[in-house]
Amino acid sequence: MKWLFNLGYLLAGALISPWYFFMALTTRKYRAGLSQRLGDIPFREREGQSIWLHAVSVGELLASRPLIKALRERFPQYELVVTYTTRTAAEIARRELPGVYHCYSPLDLSWVVARFFKRLRPALIILMELELWPNWLMHAESAGVPVLLANGRISDRSFRSYRRFAPLLARAFGAISHWAMQDETYAARAAELCSHAPRWRNRLWLQDGDGRWWISAQDLSFEARRHWQEHLDEYLVAAENQSSVPLPRTFDPERRSELKPHRPLEFVQGRPRVYGVEMTPAPVSISGNLKYDSLKGEVDLARVAQFRALFSIQPGQRLLVCGSTHPGEHEAIVDMLPRLGVRCLLVPRHPERYASVRELLTRAGLPWVNRSELSPQKPALRDAVILLDTVGELALVYALADVVFVGGSLIRHGGQNMAEPVALGKATLFGPHTDNFKATVRELLDVRGALRVQDAAELEREITRLLADSAAREALGSAGQARLLASRGALARYMALIEGLLPAKAEVGP
Repeated sequence: MKWLFNLGYLLAGALISPWYFFMALTTRKYRAGLSQRLGDIPFREREGQSIWLHAVSVGELLASRPLIKALRERFPQYELVVTYTTRTAAEIARRELPGVYHCYSPLDLSWVVARFFKRLRPALIILMELELWPNWLMHAESAGVPVLLANGRISDRSFRSYRRFAPLLARAFGAISHWAMQDETYAARAAELCSHAPRWRNRLWLQDGDGRWWISAQDLSFEARRHWQEHLDEYLVAAENQSSVPLPRTFDPERRSELKPHRPLEFVQGRPRVYGVEMTPAPVSISGNLKYDSLKGEVDLARVAQFRALFSIQPGQRLLVCGSTHPGEHEAIVDMLPRLGVRCLLVPRHPERYASVRELLTRAGLPWVNRSELSPQKPALRDAVILLDTVGELALVYALADVVFVGGSLIRHGGQNMAEPVALGKATLFGPHTDNFKATVRELLDVRGALRVQDAAELEREITRLLADSAAREALGSAGQARLLASRGALARYMALIEGLLPAKAEVGP
């Protein structure tokens, strides 16, 4: 199977190599960390086993900070290794993780992955949110290394793709020892994906004399599988006595014609006779969102005061922070700024968009300045739009805000993380496209702790209203902050899972 993925990667690489080499020559981010991704990673000072935590980019890395701290304190016998994929995550790791071994993650080529495993000697691999690289996972399975998917999240788009290629990815699904998901929706998706792996395929046998019929995990909803697992003892007794049991309400009896082989089942008063049960509980749990545990709810007041002076924010002057914005949103924000009459701090999601945003501001006749150009000796002009072109300062910037708009949500992107400004008690708005954060949005809207707008016109109206009404800002921010801070506690559940997956004793040498 590995050769098949290697061949696919190499063919894809050959097709895109002219474009990639051009981009690598002209754009820094395409050549950042390439030698490490090919296996040229630093030697470790310690020779024993490691706990290998992989966080794709900045969001995952920041969310994993409480976990990283807890792992170093609880398991000092293992060296903690952190890998990432993006240049911005590398910058955060260098600044935020002193004393932690970190490097870029491997390209998913079997020989590169093998070199990483030889160098890092993992006793456990922790994947943050979802990074499903087949060769990486299959190598872990072959080496007997458990894999924990932590803070699991499967977006609509990823779920469709994984389900489409499920037969090809079945072994990779099976290599994940436990899928610890953020909420019920993601847990249901994880259960469906891992049910394709023979390792986790659950079957309820229905036998009638000369033949067997079964309901396999793929035929059932997450709720139905959970029903059978919770009532396993009841089904075992029924099988022993050859008696009937009720179907879970989530299983449609009309689907019995789809069971294999295609023969009628024996039903007694609407209940199937059960003659045997084979249950391997799917390794899926709802463990919560680590991002909530990383929320502090308070800020460094001294640094906030420094930033207020740096940005020349005057007493009584209102500040709108537009965080993690995308093309399509930049234009709308720049268009409404003159009418809003408010200071604005604009934070494009991707650094390569800075130039186009500067051009938009210039064409609109709005003064602007890059955050990187400011210093105590050279603060911003009092009416300038601040373009945040630095990494790792977004939380401090949110702390300055009176109103926050979180981007990636007016366009069909799926949204960006709105938990950080809400946890700081800020009046926070986002657009209709927040599929990547369904659970958080649901919690916030239930308590009126944030505002969802449908388009740019409504966004402008709501910002105008909130800027003029301090009581409305306070009510919105307080409700959301209270709800999110009450949701903390996932860290303890993840640490319990990790303790159960780690070997009892770490190997010391190679």
